[in-house]
Amino acid sequence: MEELLILGETEFQILAAAMGLTRIYGIRPKSEPDEAAVMYTIHEMAGKGILVQEGGGFRLREPYRTAVLSMKEAGWILAVTGKDREMSDACFYLGDRLVSLEESLQDESAIKIGVHEREELFPQLSDRGFLPKPFLDPDIAGLQERETAFWDEENVYARYLLLAAGGERQEAVRDFSLIREAGGYRVAERTGDLREYWEYEAQAFYEMLISCMG
Repeated sequence: MEELLILGETEFQILAAAMGLTRIYGIRPKSEPDEAAVMYTIHEMAGKGILVQEGGGFRLREPYRTAVLSMKEAGWILAVTGKDREMSDACFYLGDRLVSLEESLQDESAIKIGVHEREELFPQLSDRGFLPKPFLDPDIAGLQERETAFWDEENVYARYLLLAAGGERQEAVRDFSLIREAGGYRVAERTGDLREYWEYEAQAFYEMLISCMG
């Protein structure tokens, strides 16, 4: 079952801190809330039913609790950056559940959190335009262009940073770029100053990403 949650930036920062998330990928906080802002936001979240008063404190209500705990316990993080303006950057936390985290394009102060089953990663990437799309067979000029193609940031369609999450830190494991060329797409992996290239169909590229996660 899929859940889509919308939180304000301060709301999300408070929940993340309360659940022990010390480092967040997928959002860029605009500011650090002061004590007055924190107290006011907690009062607002209680009014919305996000927090439920229990004894002398508060309990985080579902599905918010599942979302934050799944992020904290995720073994892998896939951070995806799209070049087109309509492609919202997103982070996918892969644990027992898949959690997507992104900033809202409509409201810069809002955070969008999706809670999905793990197998929903492929449609999530596909629906957002983050996977290779089939091209028509290239003509002779297109083939010649591919023969002389080289790494060019202008041709990067999307970037995938795969991180192994554990404890209080995340470590980058693989760094891929999806490059659009005449006639199709190629995938480049950056290893230090070196880059290796492959061609993939959408499903094959997805399966390659999954295999990297062990």
